[in-house]
Amino acid sequence: MLSPQSTQPPQPKIPRQLGQKITGLILAGGQGTRMGGVNKGLSQFKDSTLVEQVISRLLPQVERVVVNANQDLDVYRSLGFDVWCDKDSSRGPLSGFLTGLSQCETPYLMIVPCDTPFFPMDTVTRLLHQMQTDCSDICMPRTQGHKEHAQKSFAQPTFSLIKTSLKDELNLFLDNGGRKVQEWAQLHRCSFVEFLSPPYDTYAFANINTESERLALEQYSAT
Repeated sequence: MLSPQSTQPPQPKIPRQLGQKITGLILAGGQGTRMGGVNKGLSQFKDSTLVEQVISRLLPQVERVVVNANQDLDVYRSLGFDVWCDKDSSRGPLSGFLTGLSQCETPYLMIVPCDTPFFPMDTVTRLLHQMQTDCSDICMPRTQGHKEHAQKSFAQPTFSLIKTSLKDELNLFLDNGGRKVQEWAQLHRCSFVEFLSPPYDTYAFANINTESERLALEQYSAT
C-alpha cells in the first residue's frame, strides 16, 4: 500500500511571460502492453481518466497543451485539445518527442507522460529556471529512490523540458538507430533539478504501468 510521506510545497502557477514560451505535450502514444493493450491515457482514474488528471496539472504551467496519441483520436480530441500523431510510433517515447519538436511553435517543449497523475505543479517553473541558469538544452527532474535505493536519485527522462531547436539532432539520432531518451539527452547540454522528499511527496512522479499500480495510486490519492 502506498502512503504519503510528506506534504508537497506550495504549487505556484508559472509566470505568464514564461508560460508563453512553452508548449506542453502529453505522451499518450504508447501501446499499453503491460496493461493488456489498453489505451493507458484513457484508463479510469478516480472520477476521470489518467490523461485528464495529467492535463489538469500541466495546463496551469504552460501556454498550450497538446496530446500525442496514435489511437482513439476522436476521444482525445473530445477533451478539447489538439492531438498530434506520430509518423512512426515504433521508436518508443522518442517518437513522441520528435512529433512534438517538429510541430511545436514555441521556443520550449515540455514533455510529460500520460500515466503520472501527481507530478508537482511547479515542475515547469523549476526546470525552466535551471535550464536558463545552466544554459542547457534539456532539463529533467531527478527524484529520490524508494526503500533500498532511498539514498540515490534517479532521472525522470519522460519529463523533459527541451529547446525546440533540437529537432534535427533528434531526427538524426533516431535515423541512426537511437531509441533511449537519456542517451540522446547526454549528447547535449542536459541539466537536472532535484525533487526530493521532503518537501515533495515520495510518489510525486510515480507512474502507472500495470492495473495493480493504478489501483494502488488511486488508493494513495485518497489518503
